[in-house]
Amino acid sequence: MGRTPRRSLILLTTIGLVATTAGAAPLVRTGAEPARAERQPVAKVRHEPGEAMLVQRMAGDSVVQEESYRRALGQARALRTENADRAEIASLIWRSEGPTDIGGRIKDIAVAPDGTLWIAAASGGVWRSDDGGRTFKSSWPNSLSQAIGALARGPDGTLWAGTGETSPGGGSTTFAGTGLYRSTDGGRTWRQSGLTDSRRIAEIIVDPSNARRIFVAVSGDLFRPGGTRGVFRSNNGGRTWQRVLSGATPTAGAADIVIDPKNTQNVYATFWDHLRQPDLRTYGGPGSRVYKSADGGGTWQELSGGLPAPGPDTGRLAITLAPSDPNRLYLLRVHRLGEFDGLFTSADAGATWTRLPDNATL
Repeated sequence: MGRTPRRSLILLTTIGLVATTAGAAPLVRTGAEPARAERQPVAKVRHEPGEAMLVQRMAGDSVVQEESYRRALGQARALRTENADRAEIASLIWRSEGPTDIGGRIKDIAVAPDGTLWIAAASGGVWRSDDGGRTFKSSWPNSLSQAIGALARGPDGTLWAGTGETSPGGGSTTFAGTGLYRSTDGGRTWRQSGLTDSRRIAEIIVDPSNARRIFVAVSGDLFRPGGTRGVFRSNNGGRTWQRVLSGATPTAGAADIVIDPKNTQNVYATFWDHLRQPDLRTYGGPGSRVYKSADGGGTWQELSGGLPAPGPDTGRLAITLAPSDPNRLYLLRVHRLGEFDGLFTSADAGATWTRLPDNATL
């Protein structure tokens, strides 16, 4: 397994999930076809690639039109053809490195300078590899919450694990956790370190110049508004925590954080406005926004210049920066229905933004 920076892996994984939905299988109605005059209207959602299962689950027995499925297949084939002609993509060879005996998504990766790595599984705890990913062994107690949403390693070697996952699928759910944990012995033992009511932790960032300063993005309860949501900061190694940024709505929780490695006073965070109910999934809203702090998390301002205004269709936002030039930022937007909704870049630390072409090569 290569040493691609963890933040880049997250961004690529997010884009990859959007791209692969184009090959979704068609829905087939069984039984007699109703007369045209008796047919009920399809749910008021856009028929785009990858929405077949979502439409079925939101609209009961409604049917996705066959032409929509054909169009999705055509777009998927065109994407494969386009990528085959791009040497930098076609030359990549991936192999599964495990572990293969757990279920759920892989949510995060932490790497030590000696190549030791840890992975966070959405429903399988934390796993450690001492041989570059060829083999893994469990590094998480069975007695603790097995839903891991974030993982980070500080400059002093301390591992931080945030329980509870923040990535519910269109038809799935995620499990809540029991707060934040830390390990000072490479994951052999873990100790609770606060935020016990956070429910779901989306990201952990440790200041690379100060191991005692930690930021945690808490997305909160998936099923209820309010509660413990927002960006939390500790200046004393996790002994106490302060909420330094709240969302614009009761259903907006922090979804991502990134820190400028050259000027750690610059911190960026995104919020995702989302709520799940038994018969409705609202995975977007006006609380999905991006913020910046220029004083280490003390005060925050919303970033906007060139970005679409927040609205009911604004879904999850993910942000990262170029380590070689921290003023260069990238912001990924997802529509509330889970579709790719634009990749934006800023060359001036978030003051202004430009949307990249959908087929841009970075």
